[in-house]
Amino acid sequence: MLMKYRQRERYKLLIKLIDDMGYETGREGICFGLDFMLTQALLTHQLDVFEERIRYIDQNWEELWDIFCDDELSVADKRKIEDNLVRVPGQKQDVSLTDIKAFFDGVALVLNPDSFSEVLAKSTLFQENNESVITIVESTELKKKGGLYSIGKTIGVYKPDALLDKMDSLKEAIQKTGSEDIVLSIGSREHIITVQYKPSEDKWIFMNANDLFIDGQITETVSSEQIGTKIWTALDRSELISIQIKTTQENYSELVRQNKIDVFDAFKQQHVAEMYTGENLDRLFIEALGHGHPDTAIIFETMIQAGKKFDYIGEYILYAIALNDGAFINRLLDNGAKLAPIRIDKLVDILEFVDDELLIDLMDKGILDQYKATELNDVFSILFSAKKTSALSKMIELVKDPCALQCIVTLPTGETTSFTALTIAIAQKQPDVARSLLKRSLSIEYINKADCSGYTALMYAVQNKDIELVQALVDRGADIHLTNPQGQSAMDMAKQLNASDIVALLDIGKNQATGDTFISLKGRFNQQREDDNLDAPESPKCK
Repeated sequence: MLMKYRQRERYKLLIKLIDDMGYETGREGICFGLDFMLTQALLTHQLDVFEERIRYIDQNWEELWDIFCDDELSVADKRKIEDNLVRVPGQKQDVSLTDIKAFFDGVALVLNPDSFSEVLAKSTLFQENNESVITIVESTELKKKGGLYSIGKTIGVYKPDALLDKMDSLKEAIQKTGSEDIVLSIGSREHIITVQYKPSEDKWIFMNANDLFIDGQITETVSSEQIGTKIWTALDRSELISIQIKTTQENYSELVRQNKIDVFDAFKQQHVAEMYTGENLDRLFIEALGHGHPDTAIIFETMIQAGKKFDYIGEYILYAIALNDGAFINRLLDNGAKLAPIRIDKLVDILEFVDDELLIDLMDKGILDQYKATELNDVFSILFSAKKTSALSKMIELVKDPCALQCIVTLPTGETTSFTALTIAIAQKQPDVARSLLKRSLSIEYINKADCSGYTALMYAVQNKDIELVQALVDRGADIHLTNPQGQSAMDMAKQLNASDIVALLDIGKNQATGDTFISLKGRFNQQREDDNLDAPESPKCK
C-alpha cells in the first residue's frame, strides 16, 4: 500500500491524510500537526525520515488516534495498541511514538485547546484585531520520552510589513550562538509556516503546511534575502502573524544567558522560565517588565499558578506603576507584594509618566505613607512640574505629616529655592493645588512666608487677579500689610493692576488709625481660633 506513494506523487499522501482524518480534525488540525511534527524532525535532525513518518501516520492513523486522542481508552489498551503497531519500511526498529506524537499534539490542541491534558500551561487563543493566534503548546510526554523539549509561547504578533526586521534580528541572534537547533513557526491559527535558519549556509529551511495539500512539497531552501518575501506571499496580507520559537532547553538557555535575544521573548517560553528560580527568575522577570509588554501580567499570573516563588515581588510594583497597569498591580498585591517600601529615587523617576487616576488609587492604597517629609517634597515637586493637579490634590489631602507641605520645595532642576508649596502653586497658576493646601491646617507663618523673590502667596494671588484665592488666603490669616522688595503691599499691587474687585475686598472696614481692615481682622481671628483649638494639630518644625 505504501509503495504507491512515490516521491513525485507525495501530495496524494497528504490529500489522503485529509480524506482519512479530516472529519475528525479538519484541515486546521492536520496543519498544526504537520507543523509540530516538522519541528520535531528539525530539532532531532531527522528530516530525512519525515516523509516516512507521514506515511506511517496515514497507514496507522486510527490506532495512533486511539493512543493519543481517545480519552476513553485505558492505559493498558493504549499500550497494547502501541506494542502491535507495524514497523516502518526501511527502519531497523519500531517507530518512535515520540516522533509521531508531535503530530497528534498539534491535532489535539486544535480540537480541544482548553482541556488538552498534556499541555502544561493551558493553550490560550487570544484575539488581536479579531484574529485568533495560537500561543502555547507543551507536552509532558514528549519530555519524558526524550523528544522535543518544548513548543513555546508566541513571541509576538506582527503585521506582515513588520516581519522583515523581526526575522533579521532572530537571524542575528541565532548566528551569534552558532546553534541550528532553533525552529520558528509563523502564521495565524488558519495558516502555519515552519522555518529553520542554518547559519553555516545562511539559508532558511521553509515549509508551508497549507501548501502541502496543493503541491506536496515538504520543505525548500530559501535565501536570507528571499525569506521575508516568501513568507509575505505565503500569507494573506490581512493576516496577523505570530511567531513561536521552538528549541531545546540548553540552546535557549544560552541565548538568554548571553542576552542575544529579547529577554521578554525568552521569558514567555515556558520551558525557559522553568530553568530559573529565586533571584535569577526575578531578574529575568523584572527585565521583562521593563519592556512594557501588555501581557506581562498574564505571564506573571501563569507563573504564580505554576507555583513559582518570586524573591523580590515588591520590586515588580515599580514596573507595574510605570506600565500604568492597575490590574497587574492588584494581581501583585493579591500575591503578597507590598506598596512599601519603594525607594524614593526610583519612584520619582517614573511619576511623571503615571496616569493621574492610577496615582490617586495608589495614594488611597497608602503608597505615600512610608515617606518622610523631605521625600514627600520630592514627590510634590515631580507631580507639580508634570501638572498632575488631581494627583497633587489627593496627595495634599492624604499626606499625614503637615511638615511636608510647609517645607521648601525642591525644584526639578535640583536647585533649592525659597518657594513654598503654596507660593509656587499660586505663582504657576495651579489654583486647585493651592486650594487643596489651604484646606489643611497650615500655620500663619507658612501662609505669609515669602519666596526668594520676596513675594507671598497673597501677592501672587493678587498678581493673578484671582479674587477667590485672595479671599481664601485672607480668611486663613494672610497679612495684607506685608510688602515685596519694591515696597508694595498686596493692596498696592491690586491698585496698580486696576483690580478694583480685589481692592474693594481688601479695603472693607478699614481702620484709618491702625490700617486694619475687616477682612484682615477676620483672617487673624480665624487663625487664632485654629491655634487655640486643642484638636488642631500642632504646626511642626520642618526638617
